[in-house]
Amino acid sequence: MNYLEWAENLQAKVAIAMNVQSYVPVSRAHLVGCYHSGPANLDLIRQLANSGARVAIPTTMNASAADMIEGKQGRCPRATDYDQNYELVSLLEQIGCQPTLTCAPYYLPDPPKLGENIAWAESNAVVFANSVLGARTNMTMQYLDLSAALTGRIPAFGRYADANRIPALRFDVAEIPEVWFQSDAFFQLLGSILGSECKTGVPIITGGPAEIDTDHLRSIGAAAASAGNLDLFHWEGVTAESRNGLLDCHLNQLPVRKISKAMITDALSKLNRDAHFIPDTLCMGTPHASLNELHKLENYIQNRKLPPNKRIIVSLGRYVHEAASHAGLISRMEALGVEFIRDTCTYYGNLIGETGGGIVTPSFKWAYYGGSQLGKPVAFARIDRAIELLFSGVEIGTDPFWN
Repeated sequence: MNYLEWAENLQAKVAIAMNVQSYVPVSRAHLVGCYHSGPANLDLIRQLANSGARVAIPTTMNASAADMIEGKQGRCPRATDYDQNYELVSLLEQIGCQPTLTCAPYYLPDPPKLGENIAWAESNAVVFANSVLGARTNMTMQYLDLSAALTGRIPAFGRYADANRIPALRFDVAEIPEVWFQSDAFFQLLGSILGSECKTGVPIITGGPAEIDTDHLRSIGAAAASAGNLDLFHWEGVTAESRNGLLDCHLNQLPVRKISKAMITDALSKLNRDAHFIPDTLCMGTPHASLNELHKLENYIQNRKLPPNKRIIVSLGRYVHEAASHAGLISRMEALGVEFIRDTCTYYGNLIGETGGGIVTPSFKWAYYGGSQLGKPVAFARIDRAIELLFSGVEIGTDPFWN
Protein backbone atom coordinates (compact mmCIF):
# COMPACT_ATOMS: atom_id res chain seq x y z
CA MET A 1 0.00 0.00 0.00
CA ASN A 2 1.24 3.48 -0.91
CA TYR A 3 0.08 5.52 2.05
CA LEU A 4 0.11 8.88 0.26
CA GLU A 5 -1.87 7.44 -2.62
CA TRP A 6 -4.42 6.07 -0.12
CA ALA A 7 -4.74 9.44 1.62
CA GLU A 8 -4.94 11.49 -1.58
CA ASN A 9 -7.52 9.16 -3.15
CA LEU A 10 -9.72 9.42 -0.06
CA GLN A 11 -9.47 13.20 -0.08
CA ALA A 12 -10.26 13.37 -3.78
CA LYS A 13 -13.47 11.38 -3.23
CA VAL A 14 -14.47 13.64 -0.33
CA ALA A 15 -13.79 16.73 -2.46
CA ILE A 16 -16.08 15.37 -5.19
CA ALA A 17 -18.79 14.54 -2.65
CA MET A 18 -18.59 18.04 -1.16
CA ASN A 19 -18.35 19.70 -4.61
CA VAL A 20 -15.07 21.49 -3.97
CA GLN A 21 -11.98 21.68 -6.17
CA SER A 22 -9.46 23.18 -3.76
CA TYR A 23 -7.63 22.19 -0.60
CA VAL A 24 -6.41 24.08 2.44
CA PRO A 25 -3.18 23.34 4.30
CA VAL A 26 -3.69 22.22 7.90
CA SER A 27 -1.10 22.66 10.63
CA ARG A 28 -2.17 19.90 13.02
CA ALA A 29 -4.57 16.96 13.33
CA HIS A 30 -6.40 15.14 16.12
CA LEU A 31 -7.45 11.56 15.32
CA VAL A 32 -10.67 10.03 16.56
CA GLY A 33 -10.04 6.35 15.69
CA CYS A 34 -7.72 5.46 18.57
CA TYR A 35 -9.71 2.57 20.02
CA HIS A 36 -10.18 -0.99 18.77
CA SER A 37 -13.38 -0.93 16.71
CA GLY A 38 -12.84 -4.14 14.78
CA PRO A 39 -10.33 -6.12 12.71
CA ALA A 40 -10.84 -4.06 9.52
CA ASN A 41 -9.69 -0.82 11.16
CA LEU A 42 -6.73 -2.49 12.85
CA ASP A 43 -5.71 -4.14 9.56
CA LEU A 44 -5.81 -0.79 7.72
CA ILE A 45 -3.57 0.91 10.29
CA ARG A 46 -1.19 -2.07 10.15
CA GLN A 47 -0.94 -1.74 6.37
CA LEU A 48 -0.31 2.00 6.57
CA ALA A 49 2.38 1.56 9.24
CA ASN A 50 4.04 -1.28 7.31
CA SER A 51 4.12 0.89 4.17
CA GLY A 52 6.27 3.44 5.99
CA ALA A 53 3.53 5.99 6.60
CA ARG A 54 4.55 9.08 8.57
CA VAL A 55 2.37 12.01 9.55
CA ALA A 56 3.31 15.31 7.92
CA ILE A 57 2.04 17.55 10.75
CA PRO A 58 1.80 17.33 14.56
CA THR A 59 -0.94 14.77 15.24
CA THR A 60 -2.53 13.90 18.57
CA MET A 61 -4.69 10.92 19.54
CA ASN A 62 -8.19 10.94 20.94
CA ALA A 63 -9.25 8.82 23.91
CA SER A 64 -8.93 5.05 23.54
CA ALA A 65 -11.07 2.29 25.03
CA ALA A 66 -8.72 1.43 27.88
CA ASP A 67 -6.33 3.00 30.37
CA MET A 68 -3.18 2.18 28.42
CA ILE A 69 -0.85 3.22 31.23
CA GLU A 70 -2.29 0.78 33.76
CA GLY A 71 -1.94 -2.09 31.29
CA LYS A 72 -3.92 -5.32 31.32
CA GLN A 73 -4.33 -5.13 35.08
CA GLY A 74 -5.90 -1.71 34.74
CA ARG A 75 -9.11 -0.48 33.13
CA CYS A 76 -10.40 -2.10 29.95
CA PRO A 77 -14.06 -2.87 29.17
CA ARG A 78 -13.17 -6.35 27.92
CA ALA A 79 -9.83 -7.87 28.82
CA THR A 80 -9.56 -9.47 25.37
CA ASP A 81 -9.65 -5.98 23.77
CA TYR A 82 -6.58 -4.68 25.57
CA ASP A 83 -4.07 -6.25 23.19
CA GLN A 84 -5.85 -4.83 20.15
CA ASN A 85 -6.12 -1.39 21.74
CA TYR A 86 -2.45 -1.48 22.65
CA GLU A 87 -1.42 -2.56 19.14
CA LEU A 88 -3.54 0.15 17.51
CA VAL A 89 -2.08 2.91 19.68
CA SER A 90 1.44 1.55 19.11
CA LEU A 91 0.93 1.54 15.33
CA LEU A 92 -0.30 5.13 15.41
CA GLU A 93 2.78 6.05 17.44
CA GLN A 94 4.90 4.28 14.82
CA ILE A 95 3.58 6.60 12.10
CA GLY A 96 4.38 9.62 14.26
CA CYS A 97 1.19 10.35 16.24
CA GLN A 98 1.54 11.60 19.81
CA PRO A 99 -0.03 9.21 22.39
CA THR A 100 -2.02 11.96 24.09
CA LEU A 101 -5.17 9.78 24.29
CA THR A 102 -7.47 12.59 25.33
CA CYS A 103 -10.75 14.02 24.05
CA ALA A 104 -9.59 17.44 25.33
CA PRO A 105 -6.53 18.25 23.17
CA TYR A 106 -7.12 21.96 23.81
CA TYR A 107 -5.65 21.43 27.30
CA LEU A 108 -2.33 20.31 25.83
CA PRO A 109 0.53 22.82 25.50
CA ASP A 110 0.37 25.14 22.49
CA PRO A 111 -3.34 24.95 21.56
CA PRO A 112 -4.49 26.13 18.09
CA LYS A 113 -4.49 29.85 17.37
CA LEU A 114 -7.12 32.21 15.99
CA GLY A 115 -7.61 31.56 12.27
CA GLU A 116 -5.42 28.43 12.21
CA ASN A 117 -6.63 25.67 9.86
CA ILE A 118 -6.59 22.30 11.62
CA ALA A 119 -8.16 18.85 11.15
CA TRP A 120 -9.76 17.70 14.38
CA ALA A 121 -12.27 14.89 14.68
CA GLU A 122 -13.54 14.69 18.28
CA SER A 123 -16.87 16.49 18.53
CA ASN A 124 -16.34 18.50 21.73
CA ALA A 125 -12.81 19.41 20.66
CA VAL A 126 -14.06 20.63 17.29
CA VAL A 127 -16.61 22.97 18.90
CA PHE A 128 -13.99 24.27 21.33
CA ALA A 129 -11.44 24.89 18.59
CA ASN A 130 -13.90 26.66 16.31
CA SER A 131 -15.71 28.65 18.98
CA VAL A 132 -13.43 29.33 21.93
CA LEU A 133 -10.10 29.44 20.10
CA GLY A 134 -11.30 30.67 16.70
CA ALA A 135 -9.35 27.99 14.84
CA ARG A 136 -10.95 26.40 11.77
CA THR A 137 -11.96 22.78 11.42
CA ASN A 138 -14.88 20.67 10.37
CA MET A 139 -16.08 17.78 12.49
CA THR A 140 -13.64 15.68 10.50
CA MET A 141 -14.74 12.12 9.89
CA GLN A 142 -12.56 9.15 10.76
CA TYR A 143 -9.90 8.39 8.12
CA LEU A 144 -10.27 11.84 6.59
CA ASP A 145 -8.55 13.06 9.76
CA LEU A 146 -5.76 10.54 9.21
CA SER A 147 -5.46 11.49 5.54
CA ALA A 148 -5.04 15.13 6.60
CA ALA A 149 -2.34 14.10 9.08
CA LEU A 150 -0.46 12.24 6.34
CA THR A 151 -0.73 14.96 3.68
CA GLY A 152 -0.96 18.19 5.66
CA ARG A 153 -4.03 19.30 3.70
CA ILE A 154 -7.79 18.76 3.52
CA PRO A 155 -10.60 19.60 1.05
CA ALA A 156 -11.66 23.24 1.48
CA PHE A 157 -15.29 23.01 2.55
CA GLY A 158 -17.42 23.82 5.58
CA ARG A 159 -15.92 25.79 8.46
CA TYR A 160 -12.71 26.62 6.60
CA ALA A 161 -14.63 29.32 4.68
CA ASP A 162 -15.43 32.74 6.17
CA ALA A 163 -19.00 32.61 4.86
CA ASN A 164 -19.72 29.42 6.83
CA ARG A 165 -18.77 30.92 10.17
CA ILE A 166 -21.14 33.90 10.26
CA PRO A 167 -24.01 33.78 12.81
CA ALA A 168 -27.43 33.03 11.35
CA LEU A 169 -29.55 33.10 14.52
CA ARG A 170 -29.37 34.63 17.98
CA PHE A 171 -30.07 33.09 21.39
CA ASP A 172 -30.69 35.76 24.01
CA VAL A 173 -30.01 34.87 27.68
CA ALA A 174 -30.91 38.25 29.22
CA GLU A 175 -33.80 36.71 31.21
CA ILE A 176 -31.58 34.16 32.98
CA PRO A 177 -30.93 34.81 36.72
CA GLU A 178 -27.42 36.05 37.37
CA VAL A 179 -26.70 33.26 39.86
CA TRP A 180 -27.23 30.62 37.19
CA PHE A 181 -24.21 31.90 35.28
CA GLN A 182 -22.08 30.77 38.24
CA SER A 183 -22.98 27.10 37.64
CA ASP A 184 -21.38 25.00 34.94
CA ALA A 185 -24.59 22.96 34.79
CA PHE A 186 -26.44 25.97 33.35
CA PHE A 187 -23.99 26.27 30.46
CA GLN A 188 -24.35 22.58 29.69
CA LEU A 189 -28.15 22.78 29.65
CA LEU A 190 -27.92 25.88 27.46
CA GLY A 191 -25.65 23.94 25.11
CA SER A 192 -28.16 21.11 24.92
CA ILE A 193 -30.81 23.58 23.75
CA LEU A 194 -28.46 24.99 21.10
CA GLY A 195 -27.65 21.50 19.89
CA SER A 196 -31.30 20.48 19.73
CA GLU A 197 -32.53 23.62 17.98
CA CYS A 198 -29.64 24.52 15.64
CA LYS A 199 -29.97 21.94 12.91
CA THR A 200 -28.49 24.39 10.41
CA GLY A 201 -26.88 27.78 10.85
CA VAL A 202 -24.39 29.12 13.38
CA PRO A 203 -25.82 30.51 16.64
CA ILE A 204 -24.59 33.49 18.62
CA ILE A 205 -25.46 33.98 22.29
CA THR A 206 -26.26 37.51 23.47
CA GLY A 207 -27.47 39.20 26.62
CA GLY A 208 -25.12 37.39 28.99
CA PRO A 209 -21.96 38.24 30.96
CA ALA A 210 -19.05 39.80 29.13
CA GLU A 211 -16.61 37.36 30.74
CA ILE A 212 -17.13 33.58 30.78
CA ASP A 213 -14.86 30.93 32.24
CA THR A 214 -13.24 28.82 29.53
CA ASP A 215 -14.56 25.60 31.09
CA HIS A 216 -18.10 26.99 30.85
CA LEU A 217 -17.63 27.71 27.15
CA ARG A 218 -16.33 24.19 26.69
CA SER A 219 -19.44 22.88 28.45
CA ILE A 220 -21.74 24.67 26.01
CA GLY A 221 -19.98 23.09 23.06
CA ALA A 222 -19.73 19.58 24.50
CA ALA A 223 -23.45 19.47 25.32
CA ALA A 224 -24.41 21.04 21.98
CA ALA A 225 -22.38 18.48 20.06
CA SER A 226 -23.97 15.65 22.05
CA ALA A 227 -27.58 16.82 21.83
CA GLY A 228 -27.20 17.79 18.17
CA ASN A 229 -24.36 18.14 15.72
CA LEU A 230 -23.22 21.67 16.46
CA ASP A 231 -19.61 22.44 15.59
CA LEU A 232 -19.49 26.23 16.08
CA PHE A 233 -21.17 28.86 18.24
CA HIS A 234 -20.35 32.42 19.19
CA TRP A 235 -20.88 34.33 22.44
CA GLU A 236 -21.06 38.07 21.86
CA GLY A 237 -17.81 39.73 22.94
CA VAL A 238 -16.46 36.52 24.51
CA THR A 239 -15.59 33.81 21.96
CA ALA A 240 -12.57 34.39 19.77
CA GLU A 241 -14.03 35.68 16.52
CA SER A 242 -16.63 37.86 18.22
CA ARG A 243 -14.08 39.26 20.68
CA ASN A 244 -11.75 40.15 17.81
CA GLY A 245 -14.43 41.80 15.67
CA LEU A 246 -14.30 39.20 12.91
CA LEU A 247 -18.03 38.54 12.54
CA ASP A 248 -19.49 40.43 9.60
CA CYS A 249 -23.15 40.51 10.64
CA HIS A 250 -25.82 42.75 12.16
CA LEU A 251 -27.02 41.05 15.33
CA ASN A 252 -30.25 43.03 15.54
CA GLN A 253 -31.27 41.66 12.15
CA LEU A 254 -30.91 38.00 13.11
CA PRO A 255 -33.86 35.81 14.14
CA VAL A 256 -33.86 35.68 17.94
CA ARG A 257 -34.80 32.93 20.38
CA LYS A 258 -35.16 34.10 23.98
CA ILE A 259 -33.85 31.55 26.48
CA SER A 260 -36.15 31.37 29.51
CA LYS A 261 -35.79 29.74 32.90
CA ALA A 262 -38.47 27.24 31.88
CA MET A 263 -36.46 26.14 28.84
CA ILE A 264 -33.46 25.37 31.05
CA THR A 265 -35.48 23.47 33.66
CA ASP A 266 -37.34 21.57 30.93
CA ALA A 267 -33.98 20.47 29.47
CA LEU A 268 -32.96 19.26 32.92
CA SER A 269 -36.24 17.41 33.45
CA LYS A 270 -35.94 15.60 30.11
CA LEU A 271 -32.41 14.50 30.92
CA ASN A 272 -33.37 13.36 34.45
CA ARG A 273 -36.76 11.85 33.70
CA ASP A 274 -35.69 8.50 35.21
CA ALA A 275 -33.63 9.96 38.07
CA HIS A 276 -35.39 8.32 41.03
CA PHE A 277 -32.62 6.51 42.86
CA ILE A 278 -29.92 6.87 45.50
CA PRO A 279 -26.56 7.24 43.72
CA ASP A 280 -23.56 5.26 44.83
CA THR A 281 -21.16 6.44 42.10
CA LEU A 282 -20.18 9.84 40.73
CA CYS A 283 -18.55 9.88 37.29
CA MET A 284 -16.99 13.01 35.83
CA GLY A 285 -14.49 13.93 33.15
CA THR A 286 -16.58 13.77 29.98
CA PRO A 287 -14.96 15.59 28.25
CA HIS A 288 -11.74 14.85 30.10
CA ALA A 289 -11.44 16.89 33.27
CA SER A 290 -9.47 20.13 33.41
CA LEU A 291 -7.06 21.09 36.16
CA ASN A 292 -9.56 23.74 37.26
CA GLU A 293 -12.30 21.10 37.59
CA LEU A 294 -10.03 18.96 39.77
CA HIS A 295 -9.41 21.90 42.10
CA LYS A 296 -13.17 22.44 42.37
CA LEU A 297 -13.75 18.75 43.07
CA GLU A 298 -11.22 18.81 45.91
CA ASN A 299 -12.83 21.94 47.37
CA TYR A 300 -16.32 20.43 47.29
CA ILE A 301 -15.18 17.16 48.89
CA GLN A 302 -13.80 19.20 51.80
CA ASN A 303 -11.31 16.55 52.92
CA ARG A 304 -14.08 13.99 53.57
CA LYS A 305 -13.23 10.33 53.00
CA LEU A 306 -15.76 8.56 50.81
CA PRO A 307 -18.20 6.34 52.71
CA PRO A 308 -18.05 2.57 52.15
CA ASN A 309 -19.52 1.47 48.79
CA LYS A 310 -19.44 5.02 47.42
CA ARG A 311 -17.19 5.97 44.52
CA ILE A 312 -16.00 9.06 42.65
CA ILE A 313 -14.36 8.23 39.33
CA VAL A 314 -12.67 10.91 37.22
CA SER A 315 -11.48 10.42 33.65
CA LEU A 316 -8.76 12.75 32.39
CA GLY A 317 -5.92 13.03 29.94
CA ARG A 318 -2.31 12.18 30.66
CA TYR A 319 -1.12 15.77 30.51
CA VAL A 320 -3.68 17.04 33.03
CA HIS A 321 -3.08 13.98 35.24
CA GLU A 322 0.64 14.74 35.31
CA ALA A 323 0.04 18.41 36.13
CA ALA A 324 -2.45 17.47 38.86
CA SER A 325 0.05 14.95 40.28
CA HIS A 326 2.76 17.59 40.48
CA ALA A 327 0.30 19.87 42.30
CA GLY A 328 -0.47 17.10 44.82
CA LEU A 329 -4.13 16.91 43.76
CA ILE A 330 -4.09 13.27 42.68
CA SER A 331 -2.46 11.87 45.83
CA ARG A 332 -4.64 13.97 48.15
CA MET A 333 -7.88 12.90 46.51
CA GLU A 334 -6.83 9.27 46.08
CA ALA A 335 -6.27 9.19 49.86
CA LEU A 336 -9.97 10.13 50.20
CA GLY A 337 -11.06 7.34 47.87
CA VAL A 338 -11.31 9.20 44.53
CA GLU A 339 -10.35 7.07 41.50
CA PHE A 340 -8.68 8.40 38.35
CA ILE A 341 -8.75 6.87 34.86
CA ARG A 342 -6.53 8.12 32.05
CA ASP A 343 -6.77 7.65 28.28
CA THR A 344 -10.45 6.69 28.14
CA CYS A 345 -13.96 7.47 29.39
CA THR A 346 -15.89 5.70 32.12
CA TYR A 347 -18.96 4.99 29.99
CA TYR A 348 -16.95 2.87 27.53
CA GLY A 349 -17.82 -0.78 27.96
CA ASN A 350 -17.94 -1.54 31.66
CA LEU A 351 -14.87 0.25 32.93
CA ILE A 352 -16.46 1.19 36.23
CA GLY A 353 -17.78 -2.27 37.10
CA GLU A 354 -20.96 -2.89 39.05
CA THR A 355 -22.92 -0.15 40.76
CA GLY A 356 -25.83 -0.72 43.11
CA GLY A 357 -27.75 2.53 43.33
CA GLY A 358 -26.94 4.26 40.07
CA ILE A 359 -24.67 7.03 38.83
CA VAL A 360 -24.77 10.79 39.26
CA THR A 361 -22.67 12.99 37.02
CA PRO A 362 -21.98 16.72 36.57
CA SER A 363 -21.39 16.05 32.85
CA PHE A 364 -24.30 16.44 30.40
CA LYS A 365 -22.41 14.34 27.84
CA TRP A 366 -21.92 11.51 30.34
CA ALA A 367 -25.60 11.63 31.32
CA TYR A 368 -26.68 11.78 27.67
CA TYR A 369 -24.70 8.70 26.62
CA GLY A 370 -23.89 6.83 29.82
CA GLY A 371 -27.27 5.38 30.70
CA SER A 372 -27.84 3.78 27.32
CA GLN A 373 -24.21 2.66 27.05
CA LEU A 374 -24.19 0.90 30.41
CA GLY A 375 -27.85 0.14 31.01
CA LYS A 376 -27.69 1.79 34.43
CA PRO A 377 -29.70 4.61 36.02
CA VAL A 378 -27.99 7.98 35.53
CA ALA A 379 -28.79 11.51 36.72
CA PHE A 380 -27.26 14.89 35.90
CA ALA A 381 -26.58 17.39 38.71
CA ARG A 382 -24.44 20.39 39.56
CA ILE A 383 -21.08 19.15 40.79
CA ASP A 384 -21.49 20.41 44.37
CA ARG A 385 -24.97 18.85 44.58
CA ALA A 386 -23.75 15.60 43.04
CA ILE A 387 -21.07 15.30 45.72
CA GLU A 388 -23.52 16.05 48.52
CA LEU A 389 -25.99 13.47 47.17
CA LEU A 390 -23.23 10.89 47.22
CA PHE A 391 -22.16 11.67 50.79
CA SER A 392 -25.69 12.06 52.18
CA GLY A 393 -27.10 8.87 50.68
CA VAL A 394 -30.45 10.42 49.79
CA GLU A 395 -32.50 9.94 46.66
CA ILE A 396 -32.00 12.38 43.81
CA GLY A 397 -34.83 14.88 43.85
CA THR A 398 -35.59 18.42 42.79
CA ASP A 399 -32.70 20.85 43.11
CA PRO A 400 -33.93 24.13 44.66
CA PHE A 401 -31.13 25.97 42.83
CA TRP A 402 -33.28 25.96 39.69
CA ASN A 403 -36.34 27.56 41.30
